[in-house]
Amino acid sequence: MRYDIAIIGSGPAGLSAAINAKIRNKSLILFGNDNLSTKLTKAASIDNYLGFHEITGEDLKDKFIEHIDKMEISI
Repeated sequence: MRYDIAIIGSGPAGLSAAINAKIRNKSLILFGNDNLSTKLTKAASIDNYLGFHEITGEDLKDKFIEHIDKMEISI
């Protein structure tokens, strides 16, 4: 299968790129880790992510997964 966009990385930037590609009706393939980002999951507290403050990395990861699942984006 051919894709319009290949995205490497399942951290916040890669997921954001995937969401934007999906919104623009592009076919995409996302290469990454089902756990998204080890740096994210290890964070005890994240205070500088727009829209979320005082959230754990694990909770933010869960929100990311919920979002990409609703948009039918797979890694």
